[in-house]
Amino acid sequence: MEVDIQEVLAAINTLYDSQLQDRQKHDQASKWLFQLQRTVQAWKVADQLLHAKRDVNSCFFAAQTLRTKIQLCFGELPVEAHSSLRASMLEHLGHITEHTYQGIATQLCVALADLALHMASWDDPIGDLIAQFGNQSSSGNLVPLLEVLIAMPEELHSRQLRLGLNRRKHLEEYFRVKVISIIELLDVAVSTEGATKESTHLKALRCLASWFNIHTEDWGMLTSTCLVNDILTVVRNPQVAPRLHEIATDCVCSAMIMLEAERIPTLAEVLFAGVLQLGDAYHMAVALEDINAITNYARIFSELGETLVEVMVEQPGQGMGSLQVLHLLVTCIGHHDWEVAEITFNFWYKLSEVLYRKNCDSVNEQFKPYVERLIEALYRHCQIEPDHDSILVQQDDFYEFRERVQELIKDVVFICGSRLCFLQMTQVVSSPDVAKNWNLMEAALFIMQSVAKNLIPVNSHFVPVGTSTSTLQSVAKNLIPEEDEVVPPILEGVLNQPDTVHLQVAFTSVQLLGELNEWVACHPAFLPHVLQFLTKRLHNKHLATVAAKALDAICQSCRDHIETHFDALLEVVSSLDGLSVSNEAVVGLLKGVAFILGRLPPQRIKTDMRRLCTPQINNLRKLIELLLSLTHHSASPTTAGSHHLTPTTTTTTTTTTTTTTLPPHPPLCRASQCSTNENNSCVCSVDFAHVTSRMQWPQCNGITSFSPRHTQPALNYLSEGTDRQTEAVQDENVPFEKNTAGDPVVWLDRLATVFRNVNPNVQNGEQHPCQEVVMEMWPTLSQTFQKYSSDLRVMEHCCRCLRFAVRCVHQQSAPLLSPLVEQIVSLYATHGHSCFLYLGSILVDEYASEPGCVGGLLAMLEAFTQPTFILLTQPNGFRDHPDTVDDWFRLCARFLQRAPVPFLQCGAVNTILECGLQACMLDHKEANSAVLKFFQDLVEAGRKQEDQPDFETRRTLVDTIFNTHGEALVANLVTAAVFILPQYMHHDVAETFFQIMQYDRPKFCLWLETKLKVLPTKNSGGVDAVSRVELVEFHKTVTQAERTKEITRALVDFSRFFS
Repeated sequence: MEVDIQEVLAAINTLYDSQLQDRQKHDQASKWLFQLQRTVQAWKVADQLLHAKRDVNSCFFAAQTLRTKIQLCFGELPVEAHSSLRASMLEHLGHITEHTYQGIATQLCVALADLALHMASWDDPIGDLIAQFGNQSSSGNLVPLLEVLIAMPEELHSRQLRLGLNRRKHLEEYFRVKVISIIELLDVAVSTEGATKESTHLKALRCLASWFNIHTEDWGMLTSTCLVNDILTVVRNPQVAPRLHEIATDCVCSAMIMLEAERIPTLAEVLFAGVLQLGDAYHMAVALEDINAITNYARIFSELGETLVEVMVEQPGQGMGSLQVLHLLVTCIGHHDWEVAEITFNFWYKLSEVLYRKNCDSVNEQFKPYVERLIEALYRHCQIEPDHDSILVQQDDFYEFRERVQELIKDVVFICGSRLCFLQMTQVVSSPDVAKNWNLMEAALFIMQSVAKNLIPVNSHFVPVGTSTSTLQSVAKNLIPEEDEVVPPILEGVLNQPDTVHLQVAFTSVQLLGELNEWVACHPAFLPHVLQFLTKRLHNKHLATVAAKALDAICQSCRDHIETHFDALLEVVSSLDGLSVSNEAVVGLLKGVAFILGRLPPQRIKTDMRRLCTPQINNLRKLIELLLSLTHHSASPTTAGSHHLTPTTTTTTTTTTTTTTLPPHPPLCRASQCSTNENNSCVCSVDFAHVTSRMQWPQCNGITSFSPRHTQPALNYLSEGTDRQTEAVQDENVPFEKNTAGDPVVWLDRLATVFRNVNPNVQNGEQHPCQEVVMEMWPTLSQTFQKYSSDLRVMEHCCRCLRFAVRCVHQQSAPLLSPLVEQIVSLYATHGHSCFLYLGSILVDEYASEPGCVGGLLAMLEAFTQPTFILLTQPNGFRDHPDTVDDWFRLCARFLQRAPVPFLQCGAVNTILECGLQACMLDHKEANSAVLKFFQDLVEAGRKQEDQPDFETRRTLVDTIFNTHGEALVANLVTAAVFILPQYMHHDVAETFFQIMQYDRPKFCLWLETKLKVLPTKNSGGVDAVSRVELVEFHKTVTQAERTKEITRALVDFSRFFS
């Protein structure tokens, strides 16, 4: 189909018309041109527009189109068309001058560079370009030549080109051969045209910086040219043009990075000696207050330090290991601008890594003075302006810088020792001048935070909850002997602060106490004073949030000593809604309090958990009541308009009966169907006919290990009104502000935090102390489902709350099972929120091991299947709904783990498998991981637990599935790993392959061979991407692998042939 060039020009004019008021026409033009770029005709149209040279906009669009087509769609062109495209491109480049619009020149030059990389039949593109556009040519034109040469090394490793590993290797070797030609070209360019024309000088140095990415020993030839002396001359003079100084700096830095990989002594000596002589130039730049030049010098010194850091640690003070570069770096850190100091951070990180691996105290001692000076300089940089009268906000750049300072100090402090660092800041605080200046005091306290966690005894029995082995090892070097000299004076000073202290000082002091939580755990005598101090700060709206976070930290670490203070903490929690505390902080404090609650006696847990949960559920209930009242009166003239929901929060700590006008909740158990079996366990049989005619719950024999007396209080609590039909509540578009009292998520998150962190030890046969409380919360949570059913965010948090409620009491949540499943199935069919699938997977995990519950849970699965299948089979359904894919296959995997035989025999399994075969190629990390975990569990279902009576049945069912779908699964996974998935996702594919091989290695070998035979072996440029030998080697490596890591490495390497 021919495209009218005039129509294209009209669309371009519309797209770039700044006077056009009709946004719709603009969008239509943009969409039409985008569609044009995706067609084969776009090649011809772009070439015609460039020859026409109608205007800048049309030429820019054409150049951009050519670049995009060559990058992404080069395979559209037949091989015989490549030469004519090259000739046309070279013709267009010949018209580029220094006056050409830069955007057009850049697009065309990058397009030609990409063409040269793709076009295997172009044997010597660099030689041909130099011959046509170089100084020796009659039509010499360095402008496009240098731009193309700049782009070539940069584009070589662009994954958009999908050159393939073999083509890249060939090009890298070719580029290494051409380095001498590039050096000769640039030497002539700089010494002739570049000497008088700054633009040529700039491009030549940019080209040199770009080509330093090609690592070869031939760079040693630079010392016999003017280039090294030229770039050093430029960087030594801070008064040259800023852009030229910046490009020369790029050259020096790129050269030093190259010298890390290629040891070229002649070049290294000249370059490093030149850099080490830049100290005077740096001081001149400081005197001139030229921040750009200062920044450039900091970059150069940092890069030199990173290049030589290994040598400095191995041979400190000798030869290339000279510590002179450390003096230069410390000088940069001493600059008054913190942005200059920040440039050096990467060097200090690298130094700490090398010293940590070296693990030699005598070597550390040589670097210790520099680290002490670093910390002292960072202390100065962290000082806030004296006239600052509030607290730093997180959006402030300076706030982010101080956070990075803390991270750096944590990394390097082992070199000088945490105690010494803390003592260093203690001496600063003791200075009379500091006592008079709040910002100096605050900065010292801020630095102390960085090492406060390390100030615990080596032999302390305290281990923070969740601390991993690797984390313990990483901090081991910072642990110190019993610390009772340095910290106590600081702690006493903080606890005795006057109320008039500057707000930022108070804020940082509270943060410091939070960081000293582990020290306080080892010195419990300070605990009452710390609790009193932090509780008092809760009443200051500026300090309330950070004080609540500090209290949470104290609760977590001091769990062995804080039980006597538990009642006071409960009072604090109950008063938080009356204070200016963020919900995040309240949740954090609830977490700490709930954690302690789980260690109390059972009766105390039941009572105090109700005290924690009742205010939250009452506020949620009031919120729903307010919504209902607005719904009932929305037609009234006096209530018309927008309503913002801010109910009065409930802070009472006693359990009271609240009269409510809520519609009746779904019953937990229907009285006519609830009885007990011979084991005195609950028997629930509910037919959800209005949801799905197949969803029935047979008798749940043995579903719980607790007697009916344990469930009866909850049933009595919810028995009122169960004979009435549940009233349908329609959603109203009533706005509420997030994270305020009008946001139901606030109260749901608080409940979830309590359920999640109260973990008492309950023996078999005992009633869980939290069971009654969980049942009391259900009616309101059910009403939340109904009222906010169309709000995805609220539904996700409500499901999360119920997830932790079920996890809290485990199978003693049995009375919830029937009504909860009925409700989430109905809501999922209506709204399609994937969180209901996830909640379903939690129920399967808890109850599918009980045979009496499997039928009902499978009915739930089948009810979920149809709406899920409809959603995912839409165009781009898998890509547009990754959360549904994730939660759906998590649910299916739970069935395979808990009830494999009933699941594999259910009617929905074929639909699930077909979806899984497509979903395994989805490049969404969590969704893809869930799908592959499902297939891994499917394999395990057929090979694990051979001693179980259902093994033969499982094996037969899995055999049938793999005979039908195994080859397609392996083929799709190879396609995904090679063409779709990023390398960091290859591990899950490798794990799946490994599991299949464990199950049936011969069949896997055959399936993999079949797929490899049909893989495309040529890239978009018509070049062989992979040879038969490499295919055979990949097959051999994978099929003979004994570990997943071997397959992962093979997949990563193999995918590079095609990327």
